[in-house]
Amino acid sequence: MKKKSVVLMVLAMVMILSMSFAMASCGEKEDPTLESYIASDEEAKAEIEEMAEANDLAISIVGNELTYTYKYDETFDADLAEMLAGELESAMGSMNSTFSGIAADLEEETGISGITVVVIYQNGDGSELYSETFTAE
Repeated sequence: MKKKSVVLMVLAMVMILSMSFAMASCGEKEDPTLESYIASDEEAKAEIEEMAEANDLAISIVGNELTYTYKYDETFDADLAEMLAGELESAMGSMNSTFSGIAADLEEETGISGITVVVIYQNGDGSELYSETFTAE
């Protein structure tokens, strides 16, 4: 009988400890992300969809990364794609403050730090012509 009660007591302790750990983890919250922030704001989601449609680009948000993807309708050959990539890089140099400003504004508005803005240009076949990542200044 004594052995049986010790085993039951050990099992009871294991169950109590398991429940304690389960309850403790329920109270923990993950750090908020831009993705979770936007997912909880229907108005912001609608604005993003409108912006994407109006500018003929795809906008995605994963974690703290906001990505703008513009895909050309036509597919450029390798030489033209290389030339275009150089032109895009040159043009994006003057856009640094714009996209860094978007990241900074989002961080300020949401209270979430570490937001990045990625701009991707794709060839008509979906291959990447050029991309750049911007962070808040």
